[in-house]
Amino acid sequence: MVDFIRQMLEGLGAETTVLIMSMIPVVELRGAIPVGMALGLSTYHSTILSFLGSMTPVPFILFGVRPVFELLRKTKLFDHV
Repeated sequence: MVDFIRQMLEGLGAETTVLIMSMIPVVELRGAIPVGMALGLSTYHSTILSFLGSMTPVPFILFGVRPVFELLRKTKLFDHV
């Protein structure tokens, strides 16, 4: 599994790797900051990039959840809720 992740992230720069890793819900900041530091970024730079990466999905979730709920209300399972 580690080899697979290493191959996936091999072509990306350190900044992009930290941004992508911080967008993953399981990893988030606790995993992305140490990875950024291991890739040669400073603690400050790694922290800022991790924070920005973890905040990137928020607008999509906030604006995307209402249409999903409207779609679910049209189903028989959720129509009484």
